[in-house]
Amino acid sequence: MVGLSQQSPFIRAFYDYLQHIPAKKAQKSMLDRIDPNDCPTPEKIQESIQQTEIKHGQKTSVKMMKRILGPVVAVLKDYYGVLDTLCQADPTPGIMLWGALKVVIDGLGRFIDLFDKIKGEVLSMTTQLRRLTLYEDLYGSSADMQEHLFNSYKNVFRFWCRVDKECDRCSFNALLRASTSFSIKKLQGIVADMQNDVDQLDKLVPIIEGQYAGQERLEARIERGISQIEREEGSAWRKQLQSDRIRSWLGGQMINESNLRRQQNHVTFNVSRHTCERLLKATRFQEWFNGSASSPVLWLFAGPGSGKSVLCSQVFEYIKIHQEKAAVAVHFYEFDSQRSALSTAQILATQLYEKYWLHNHDIPEDLVDASQKSDASLINLFEFIRLLVTKLPIVYLFIDGLDEECQENRWIEAVKLIEFLNQLAITFPSNLRVWYSSQDRFLVRQKLKNFPAVDIKEHVRAAVDEYISSTVQGINNDEVDGDTQTWILEELKTRADGNFLWASLMLKTIENEVSSFDELEQFIKEGLPRDLDGYYTRIFAQYETTRERDLAW
Repeated sequence: MVGLSQQSPFIRAFYDYLQHIPAKKAQKSMLDRIDPNDCPTPEKIQESIQQTEIKHGQKTSVKMMKRILGPVVAVLKDYYGVLDTLCQADPTPGIMLWGALKVVIDGLGRFIDLFDKIKGEVLSMTTQLRRLTLYEDLYGSSADMQEHLFNSYKNVFRFWCRVDKECDRCSFNALLRASTSFSIKKLQGIVADMQNDVDQLDKLVPIIEGQYAGQERLEARIERGISQIEREEGSAWRKQLQSDRIRSWLGGQMINESNLRRQQNHVTFNVSRHTCERLLKATRFQEWFNGSASSPVLWLFAGPGSGKSVLCSQVFEYIKIHQEKAAVAVHFYEFDSQRSALSTAQILATQLYEKYWLHNHDIPEDLVDASQKSDASLINLFEFIRLLVTKLPIVYLFIDGLDEECQENRWIEAVKLIEFLNQLAITFPSNLRVWYSSQDRFLVRQKLKNFPAVDIKEHVRAAVDEYISSTVQGINNDEVDGDTQTWILEELKTRADGNFLWASLMLKTIENEVSSFDELEQFIKEGLPRDLDGYYTRIFAQYETTRERDLAW
């Protein structure tokens, strides 16, 4: 038998009805008299009628059976035709339903009047059952409808068990003497119950319709949501492909990785922390940073080894932290790496584009059009950068080491970029800030003469002095007399002369070669080089000594 959870309401109603028949009644029930090996069917009913006609010939009772029971069987056939699909999963309920009629036929027509009387009830129940099956077809997925159908179908089995009971109670002789003694009131009551069930279903239908409509709206909303997600995912995928094509067109990723690694190395180099702190508090810088300066371009210069590149990197990082919406791009010119204006523009454009993509994940048509030009020429890249500047909230560009480009061929390329950035900053002063940092060279000064220039020498000197004072180990030892402390610090500061590189090298040498503070004064006087040239000479001498020793081995 099919699992209970998978059974139809009709099958469930049948077994539920059997389960609740009292034990005494169950022994006398119709099912107890039905042979499971000889299941009643409409065809067998017709066969029983024919056999009865042949056997009893012209008896009055048989003529009555043919006249009355024949039409009733036709009614029953129409009635049970409605139940054909209901009994497909389990034929047992059908056996019971046809069993009542088979018992009558086997009783030689004793209950013909009964069937003549209940023909109207059977027709009425057929109509109700058609309505039930129609509701099941339309709303069978509703749990409420399933429950109502379950209760209604039980009345079908109540009806035929009542018929069987009346047949068992009334003998043939009693029917001949007083056929009116056969009461169909209880059968009519069952049919009325069934009618009431169907009426309740009529009232339930609008509620289920509303549930279905709500479910359909929900499903439609879910489907629209899924479609929207699929469209968005498809759109996101297409945009990602488009973005990848733009990156390929820009061609600056590999160059940029090296450029940004250098910037990160500078950030972790804490030597110029004090310089950065001093500069960030300076009025000239704050005005440039917040856009209140008269010029969006700022040039900072100082001597070699003063930490300009490190300072540039740290200010770059400061703006990234304090201006979350800002797009920040940086390029470091290097003496041993020549860059054309084209490759430098690629570096800047790639950084700005990545920032734009990170915040928008969308690409406007004009950027797409600009990137679809035949090649990433300098003019096309300049136009791409210009478009990005107009679309980003605020842009900071850092160009460090212009003095490295002060050679004829290299300067020509650098000037192309400088002139473009200067003009772009003048055109969009509220969108763009440009920072240059370099040594003070004639070519650089001439090209930037119309913009504010800041000599950071004194900022650097003060920062270097502070760095030395806070780094020399044991300098604040109470056992060291004040004159010695003063001499050591002043000597180191004088030799450094505001040069971060030389200051860091001196302190590193002292850390590696001086084991105690007592030896420091003597080492400074006799062992520590007085300048960078002397330091490099000392390094090369150590290298040659090591090399000769290795060769000797």
